[in-house]
This record gives sequence, structure tokens and C-alpha cells, in this order.
Amino acid sequence: MPLLTWTDELSVGVAVIDSDHRNVVDKLNDLFDGAQTAQSKEKIDKLLNELIALTAAHFVREEQLFAQTEYPDVRTHRAQHAYLCKQALTIQQEFRSGVIESLSPEALDVLKNKLVNHMKGFDKKCGQYLCARDLEA
Repeated sequence: MPLLTWTDELSVGVAVIDSDHRNVVDKLNDLFDGAQTAQSKEKIDKLLNELIALTAAHFVREEQLFAQTEYPDVRTHRAQHAYLCKQALTIQQEFRSGVIESLSPEALDVLKNKLVNHMKGFDKKCGQYLCARDLEA
């Protein structure tokens, strides 16, 4: 059973953003599956690194759209991106250093909730702005 299932409720109406979000959801589910099936520490670290890289690339792409469209809430949205990256990097650092031995379902659920809240809040608002500027495709 996946940690998170993509639904239309997560869609922001901008194809490139929705595609990125689906990829992040898939990678989060891969990480969850790896943790649930007690994959090696190296495998979990690889999956976590892939999730962080996908998320960072998505944030860059999103922020490029902000610049192209003069998105008015860019500072707050970028701050949220920085916050989410910091949270994920802290989990990764604690995992790599042994502070946490494994990624618990609870830790991954917290990460999932932060991502979902960001998508449903900040990204929905951004999506409405971008769609109003014909960036829905």
C-alpha cells in the first residue's frame, strides 16, 4: 500500500508542475516501500537522495515559472521551498550519521504531510495564478 496516492485534489492545473508532483509522490512511495521492506541503508539513502534531487529540481522549475510570470507571492513560496528542503536534508543527515537508524513510517508520514500541505496550499494558489496566464499546459 502506498504512503500517498495521487489524486486530482493534488493537481494544480499546470502540466509541468503536476508531472513533477507525480514524480515526487512516486519517489516518496518508493522510499516508503524501501523502508517498509527493510532495504539496506545504502538503498534507503539512494532513494532519499533521489527524492531530494527530484524535489529540488521541481522547485527550480517552479521558481523559473514565477520569474517568467512575475508571481506576486514569490518570496513566501521560495521560503517554503527552502523550509521543505531543509527538513528533507535534516532527515537525510540524521539517517546518514546514524542519529536515526531507519526511516520510520511516522517520519515519512510527517514528510508526506508537509509535501501534501504545500501542494494543496501554496502550489494550488500558484497554479491558479499560472493558469490565469495560460500556463495550464
